[in-house]
Amino acid sequence: MNLDSTSTTPDSWTPAAWRTLVAKQQPTYPDPAVVADVVKDLCHRPPLVAAAEIDTLRGKIAQAQRGEVFFLQGGDCAETFAGNTPAGVFRKLDIIDAMARIISDSSAVPTIRVGRIAGQFAKPRTVAEEEIDGQILPTYRGDSINSIEATPAARRPQPQRMLQSYTESARALGFIRQWQSLGPLYEDFYTSHEALLLPYEEALTRWVAVAGKYYNSSAHLLWIGDRTRHLDEAHVAYVRGICNPIAIKVGPSANFDEIATLVRTLNPHNLAGKIILITRFGATLAGDLLPKLIEKIISQGLLVAWFVDPMHGNLRIVAGERKTRAFDDMLQELQISAACHQKLGSIWAGAHLELTGDPVTECIGGRAAIAIQDLTRQYETLCDPRLNADQSLEMAGHIADLVTLNNASPSKNISCQPIVPSLLIDTQQSSI
Repeated sequence: MNLDSTSTTPDSWTPAAWRTLVAKQQPTYPDPAVVADVVKDLCHRPPLVAAAEIDTLRGKIAQAQRGEVFFLQGGDCAETFAGNTPAGVFRKLDIIDAMARIISDSSAVPTIRVGRIAGQFAKPRTVAEEEIDGQILPTYRGDSINSIEATPAARRPQPQRMLQSYTESARALGFIRQWQSLGPLYEDFYTSHEALLLPYEEALTRWVAVAGKYYNSSAHLLWIGDRTRHLDEAHVAYVRGICNPIAIKVGPSANFDEIATLVRTLNPHNLAGKIILITRFGATLAGDLLPKLIEKIISQGLLVAWFVDPMHGNLRIVAGERKTRAFDDMLQELQISAACHQKLGSIWAGAHLELTGDPVTECIGGRAAIAIQDLTRQYETLCDPRLNADQSLEMAGHIADLVTLNNASPSKNISCQPIVPSLLIDTQQSSI
């Protein structure tokens, strides 16, 4: 089962190691005793994913670091319990699979599928409260915490939702395994979500005696983000002890010395396949910031897999209230990032996208030419805008071209500077 003989779990670590530290982005539950009962219940439930699958994924990420495979990570911004139906899950699986096939067939690089699925039920938020129809309500934080319904009772955090989150994750995994049974071409599919709701993640952590390590059994791959990757806080204290691959999202606010320290903290033995850096700088900043980060990581000899998230750095507000993303901005960040990796000799290993198989109108642009006035036609996301099915397939074609470029020999003549950013819309940056 073991990918290597060196344990990634610190000797003194336990799944509850985070509890003495500052834990941001956590709900305030009205009754801690109920939370404790829910966590106890979850601790006795079966693992959702197997340790052997997690070790296999780490091996594939190590391959991606060498340019032998490419990763496509995609799915909903925030999964919902109501949307966790066979039809809804199969649409997501089918669009991710179709994109992966486009990338593999065009670039001749095998593409590994990772879904933001079967557990992406919690979301970090910038503000704790919001005003809706004159009411000040707690912010919606995902179905595992509260409800999108705009009433005080619905927005109150409910610990029992963690139990439903487990049940819905198990249902989604059942749908995935049914889909995988179609044949060997469907086997390389893994699950991922943000390691945000710490009581839930602690409860789903399992000691695997044969490996002598702790594994988080709620997903194959977990990530921490701009709000939760602080070295002296709870989320880092938690993820440093599990053997799952860990992704770190890196945005414009990051201190690159701290990112390098974080990589060493989470991967003290510098093992291949353990750490993914998901950069999300935005089209206007990627050409300046990404080379500095690449040079910092390379200069310290740190082994990471480089993914690009072209979604979050390009989030904008239109008409004063509607969040969207422009297809051209996202494509531009991918192009700039691929060029930076190709110039500096690093390997672009994956793309991280928020997408759906449904014909939504949440992102503007693409061949479908979705315009601002089209956004209200089918705007269904509960948090951030997603690429629809047509836009996702179109983006996959561009990614395939860029993967081919990145596998070429490094060229010092390639520019990492951004082209003039897209001016499709008059927008302001979102802080959400």
